[in-house]
Amino acid sequence: MWQDSVIAACQVGAIASLQPILWGNDKPPRTTSFTNFVLASIVSVSLSTLHLWFSTITAALIGISWLIIGLQKQKQVKQKTPERE
Repeated sequence: MWQDSVIAACQVGAIASLQPILWGNDKPPRTTSFTNFVLASIVSVSLSTLHLWFSTITAALIGISWLIIGLQKQKQVKQKTPERE
């Protein structure tokens, strides 16, 4: 289906736009990252039910990217918070 190619191409653009966040030091709030992870995962599952396989994979990659960003932010927060003894 041509729609699969178009959606996947747009999502590849979204993945590319996340690269500066993935590799940079400035991270969005964890709630933003984890919410986007959940939403992209829902989209990925929905696309799979339509048998749009390339779009399913790229949506999953977007979700994974947001999950990584959220985990990176969580690590930053833990490093800034002094541990209690």
